[in-house]
Amino acid sequence: IDGDGRILTMRVPDPHGGYKQHPADPRLMVAREPGEFGGEYYRLIPEGFIKQHDGLTFKVNPDREGLDLNRNFPADWRQEFQQLGAGPYPTSEPEVRAMVDFITQHPNIGAAVSFHTHSGVILRPCGTRSDKDMTPEDLWLFQQFSALGEKHSGYPAISIYEDFRYHPKDVITGTQDWVYEHLGALFWVVELWSPNKEAGIENTKWIDWYRTHPVEDDLKLLKWSDEQCEG
Repeated sequence: IDGDGRILTMRVPDPHGGYKQHPADPRLMVAREPGEFGGEYYRLIPEGFIKQHDGLTFKVNPDREGLDLNRNFPADWRQEFQQLGAGPYPTSEPEVRAMVDFITQHPNIGAAVSFHTHSGVILRPCGTRSDKDMTPEDLWLFQQFSALGEKHSGYPAISIYEDFRYHPKDVITGTQDWVYEHLGALFWVVELWSPNKEAGIENTKWIDWYRTHPVEDDLKLLKWSDEQCEG
């Protein structure tokens, strides 16, 4: 809206809002405490225009595409109501189709690595089942090569299912499951860089941190951003 080329988050003053400014840094919004009244509160919504507001609710438009290409691969593909971003059918997206066609046409590919951001961690299969349910010989091989990755990168190597699931009751699929489960090749995802580590936050709970963490961590990230990224 403001022409800076970025879609950020707007704070809208609202006595019913669930957020308030942090006293140490008003740029940081923190959750309002249960039963808390008498302060200045805000709602946080994606940057955009508010139309036909009823004074209480905000209807946020869905993403125009709403795709997550990593969920569009054939292995354990599920519909949108089960896995957001999966697309209308496996390999429906040209980028994924091109990658699938290339790899299947090159059976000499025995291992692959996909680079993502961020977390500063090496992820290995499986994404859909635990280590104890993997073929032991495969698990041992993954662990052996993952140890080399740890040695050379300094990143810890972990199982997606055991340590990097978004929700304990859910599993997510991706490139790694297709390459390993369908083609029998080894596959790793390298999550490059960790802003938390750069800011001095020691984090071993990769996904849990996004659900809950001390507000001091957010202040550290703001301080790091001010010093290294000009705010």
